[in-house]
Amino acid sequence: MKCAALPTSFDSGLFFAPPIDRFFLAAFLRVSPAEVMLGRSADYWPVPTLVGQNDAEGMIVLMPDIITTDMTPSARNLALLQEDFERAVPVELGLARGSATSRLVADMMRTHYFQGKAISEATITNFVQITGTSSSPSASAATCVP
Repeated sequence: MKCAALPTSFDSGLFFAPPIDRFFLAAFLRVSPAEVMLGRSADYWPVPTLVGQNDAEGMIVLMPDIITTDMTPSARNLALLQEDFERAVPVELGLARGSATSRLVADMMRTHYFQGKAISEATITNFVQITGTSSSPSASAATCVP
């Protein structure tokens, strides 16, 4: 199976990637998460209940694209998101950038997480929620029950 090259810079979109382990028999995830989410594969270790939360775990996704080496938000990249929020749509969804569906997903994400507010240093925690476990800026825990 030949895989397309994944983007390596923020300019092409954000990259979300859980680890895939094809060599360990009892690995949790042995295929692409998209294959499981789209129902193309059931090749994952069944976990009956997963409950937990790490405060601001999505912050790691922002490094180095949003947070600079001195731990301050990158004004350039925040401005890019403000101008074109479609960059925040996960590439794993397989949506063509600029397509009606991709723009709709970007609009829905922006409405849900930013609620009409500008993307700036003041709203960076809203962006962290997109890449973390919480489903909204005010959510306090994440629970998954398959």
